[in-house]
Amino acid sequence: MGWPLWTLLLALGLSSPVGAHARGTVTPAQVPTLLPLVKALLREGPGRPPRWPSSLGRPEQYMLELYRQNADPQGHPRGNRVFSANIVRLVRPAGRHVLPPQGPWYIQTLDFLLQPNHKVDQLLRAAITYCPSLHLSRSHFSCHVEPWAPESTILPGGGSPSLILPETWAEMDLTNYVRHQVWPQKGRGVLRIQVRCRQRERTKVGLGWRQALASDTAFLVLYLNNTFKDVPRIGPQESLAEDPGGMDPLALALTRQVRQVGPVRPEMPRRSQEQTHCALYPFQVSFSQLGWDSWVIAPRRYNLNYCKGTCPWMLHSGLHSPNHAIIQNLINTMVDRSIPRSSCVPYKYTPISVLLIEASGSILYKEFEDMIAESCTCR
Repeated sequence: MGWPLWTLLLALGLSSPVGAHARGTVTPAQVPTLLPLVKALLREGPGRPPRWPSSLGRPEQYMLELYRQNADPQGHPRGNRVFSANIVRLVRPAGRHVLPPQGPWYIQTLDFLLQPNHKVDQLLRAAITYCPSLHLSRSHFSCHVEPWAPESTILPGGGSPSLILPETWAEMDLTNYVRHQVWPQKGRGVLRIQVRCRQRERTKVGLGWRQALASDTAFLVLYLNNTFKDVPRIGPQESLAEDPGGMDPLALALTRQVRQVGPVRPEMPRRSQEQTHCALYPFQVSFSQLGWDSWVIAPRRYNLNYCKGTCPWMLHSGLHSPNHAIIQNLINTMVDRSIPRSSCVPYKYTPISVLLIEASGSILYKEFEDMIAESCTCR
């Protein structure tokens, strides 16, 4: 990313009254530290802010529980995760057809659209998650799901472990069926299932049963391993790169989402004016400050950290500097002063787990590599 993009980022923060008041709190040296997550999130996120519900529905509650089991409040992936996937996508039904009641049975058919990127997405698990019990006024329903397919083609199971489900949820593992019947299809594949609910009591059911069945009673959860993080995703969500204006996708997305946001301030200790040695400093930004809190569900804040300071002429072993940096410092001192000395940059990183909503309405859990600086080096 070049300086025009950094200028745009600065303009967004300084053009609003809040940003103008905080002028000087973000410098060109600090803004580039935000770019890895900015680029990654806007690649995965919607091209326009989605309409976020005022209260969390069943899918959001499910994915939040998955997030809490696999990441801490700061977004660090937990070491005792129950699955190896670095992407979990909750897919809502794209089509729904409710059949007339058949005695005690209330049935609906759901269609889920799949458009995998076979080059980078490895399917580890596919499961239908649903509510096994529904309550409507004085009526109670027991529900289960069935794939809409010939019985001979249904191969249950085959997936890796999932999260620990509360009693309000049940799951049907369809990994083998999706992997062999739906996933290999070119273009879009369709997974069709039936949700069959049986009324427990022979009481009269009002017209509200259709709404009860349609209220996110079942959804598809895909556990994926993304093997090449630099390849843009191809999926049912909007692609930022397809904008006909030819504008840089990241800059375009940022211009669509401009609104008054709070100042971004580094939480660094006060130091004297003299030069300081290369060191790691904390830096925290909230997604509400970036104007993304309407589609980034968790975490609320991003502790990215950054490196700053001068590198000594003699690079000691604790800095883990490469031989090139040592020779470059030697050339600066003994041969040519126009050759710069080594720079203070991050050395080790840790990933961050993010839960966000896509333009298609799907909810995405994804682990982004190399997002939090843990130590610094001179190179």
